[in-house]
This record gives sequence, structure tokens and C-alpha cells, in this order.
Amino acid sequence: MLLRAAFLLLPLLALAQNQQPAQAPPPEVDSALRARVSEFLQYHVEGNFRKAYDLVAEDTKDYYFAANKIRLVDFKITQVDYSDNFTKAKVTSVITRMWRIHTDEEKVVVPMETNWKLENGKWFWYFDENANRQLMSMGPSDVESMRKSAEAGKMPDLSPEAIQARAQKILKSSSVDRTAVTMGLDRESVEKVVFHNGFPGWIMLSSSMTVPVPGLSATLKKTTLGSGEDTVLELHYKPEGDAPKTPTRVDLRVQPFEQVFSVEVTFGTKVTDSKH
Repeated sequence: MLLRAAFLLLPLLALAQNQQPAQAPPPEVDSALRARVSEFLQYHVEGNFRKAYDLVAEDTKDYYFAANKIRLVDFKITQVDYSDNFTKAKVTSVITRMWRIHTDEEKVVVPMETNWKLENGKWFWYFDENANRQLMSMGPSDVESMRKSAEAGKMPDLSPEAIQARAQKILKSSSVDRTAVTMGLDRESVEKVVFHNGFPGWIMLSSSMTVPVPGLSATLKKTTLGSGEDTVLELHYKPEGDAPKTPTRVDLRVQPFEQVFSVEVTFGTKVTDSKH
């Protein structure tokens, strides 16, 4: 588990930038960008890199030509952040790809950022020197070549022992601020649990309840988080019918690392294990 998580961390090394609320883009601009991004990523599903090359900005064509391109299995655009008066954009997509670890291949789902700019009225993908290339679809993915670079003194130690030690440290860096809450038994109540992403890159978060309780809902404010970002799990209980007889548990699952954080939910009059 730790070694697998460490290899999955290799393409997720960039720190996320703080995002500020932005004005809504003109509808025609947004639809044109999304269509262009979808076309570009679809070419990476098909493996048609020649056509994808036509959607690359002039100042990035040499980089794209020489880059290690990867095939995607699937993708979904989840967020678009515009800048420079809607002439540039950072697009976050959730992609599915095959990830090779030694001789095994595994399907992983990870967030990915791509950068876009307008040239002569059309959107083109470009390489941003200030962004981490490993978050992009054309970033380095050959672990063996990275290992050779490490042996040449160009990168940190990538031996299995070093990777495992680093992975263990990274896996412990994410947390929830509460592992147990108590909801009001005979009244409507709301409790909040804060999850902190300590991973050095983007993650996706999902929640599930082990035993459904009538009237109890669990909602995540954000499901895609950059490094250092927080989200809130809001637990809302409104009594319906008979009072719950047993506690339940809400699990937060972190992708692509399959790490699980659990919050026990009991019903009574006192909140437990709270930092609030």
C-alpha cells in the first residue's frame, strides 16, 4: 500500500495555488474553451497525438513534440479558472489512465491541470513554466528514467526503502479534525468535520455511510482538493420516526491513494472528540 501510494504521488508534486472568486465568463467563451479542451483530451484517449499537436500553442509545440505523451482512458472537465480578461484559463479535469508500477498496470483516477490561452481567436494548450509539468497529460511518467536520474544525483533517492518511508510520512500528513461526533437525538442538529489535504498534490474525496440512518445526511463542501486545502464534511440530522438505536460511521475515501478517514456518529446530547 505504501509503495503503491508513493509511486502514485510522483505525478502529484505541485502545490495548489489559492483560488479567488472570479466573474462568470461570457457563455460563448466558456463553451468554446470546453469544446477545445474536450477535443484535445479526446485525442489523448484515442492516441492521436498528431491531431492534438494542432491544438498546441506555437511557443509550446517543441515541448509537446519532445514530451512523453500518455494515453487516457477517460476524462471529465470539473473546473475552469479564467485570468487575463478571459484570454487565459487553467482547466482542472478528472482523468482515468493506466499507471505502470514495475510490471503491473493499474487503472487510476486523478485530477489534472492544463493551461490554455487564446491565439488568433482560438484556444490552445500551452506549457506554463510556473506550473508542475507532472500534473499535465504530457508530463514525465517513466519511473525508471526518474530512478536513473536519482542515481546520477539529479533527484532524491527513489529506492523502495526511501519511497516507502516517504510515503508513510505523506500518508500521515492528511487528517480530520474530529473522529467522532454526537448529534442531538430529539432535535435537528448540524455538526462539521474539517478534512485537511496534506498530500503534495491534488486529490479527490468521497464520503459514504456504513449504516444509513433516516434523517442523517453527510455532505462534502468540496470533493477536489489541492495541496494544503481543507474541506468541510457537514453532518445534518433531522429526526424522522424512531430514534436511531445504533451509531453509524461516515468514511472519507481519498483517491487515488485509497486512504480512508472515519468519523463515528452517535446520537445523544453531548458532542465528543471535538476541537470546536
